[in-house]
Parts: sequence; C-alpha cells; structure tokens
Amino acid sequence: LYMLFKTHMILAFLFGLVSLSFFEVDYVLFYLLIVMAVGALPDLDHEDSTLGRKVKPLSWLLNTLLGHRGIVHSIFPILFAYLFFTYYLGLSWAGIAFSVGYFSHLVGDAFTRGGIAFLHPFSSFRVRGFIKTGGILEEILFFVFLILSCVQIYRLLV
Repeated sequence: LYMLFKTHMILAFLFGLVSLSFFEVDYVLFYLLIVMAVGALPDLDHEDSTLGRKVKPLSWLLNTLLGHRGIVHSIFPILFAYLFFTYYLGLSWAGIAFSVGYFSHLVGDAFTRGGIAFLHPFSSFRVRGFIKTGGILEEILFFVFLILSCVQIYRLLV
C-alpha cells in the first residue's frame, strides 16, 4: 500500500493545484498541505495503509465496523465535512480543501481494480478501473501526475 499512498499524495497535490484556478485561497501552501493530508484520510479504514499503521487501533475499529472501501470511500464524508467546515465553523476554504483532497483519493481508487462505490451504502454500484495497486502502470501514473503538477505550478506562476 506504500505505492498507493505516494500516488494519492501526488494526485491530491495535482487536484489542489488545479483547484487554485477555481477558488481564491489566501494561504496557498497551507491549503495544499491540507489537501494532501486529507488525500490519505480515506485509507484510515485499512490497517496496512501508511496512515492506518500510524493509528492502528482506530484503523482496526473503522475496518471492523465499516470495512475497507465502504462508506469511508464514498462521497458522504465529503458532503458532511464540507457542510461542517463551511456552515458550522465558517471556514469555507477548509471545506474546499477537505473536499478536494478527499475527492482526489476517491478518484484515484476508482481507477483501481477494486474500485469504489461512490454512493455506498445507498448503492453497491462500483466504479472499477484497470490499475493494479503497486503495479507498473501505477508507477507510470505517479510520474505523469508529477509532471502535470509541475506544468500546473508553471501555469500558476506565469
């Protein structure tokens, strides 16, 4: 799962960079760090994930109660967090950062063979891709996302 973590990080970074073209953000570096941190968050429901190994009891509990790639890998945590940050705390930028990072993770997982059910538990329909986690194609995609991130940084600075 290490490779997937690395790929999730660069994909979240890329999504964060692209989102800067749509949202006004005061603290860009802080925003991007939040996007990337949240990009790893859905894998808390797997004990062997990079994040899951750091908080194993919580990861075990989430996995036992909810399973891997269940509701934690759906759009509902995004909706809940966005509403919480935006309307309860009044921090719309944090709601956007959370949403962008979390959504990037879901998109990444949707391209894997295991896929995800975006509307779990209301629908079991899974969007599945062709990428083998930790395979050569994932490694290639990591470098593609890295190059696209560099291009986006250039576009933002020019």
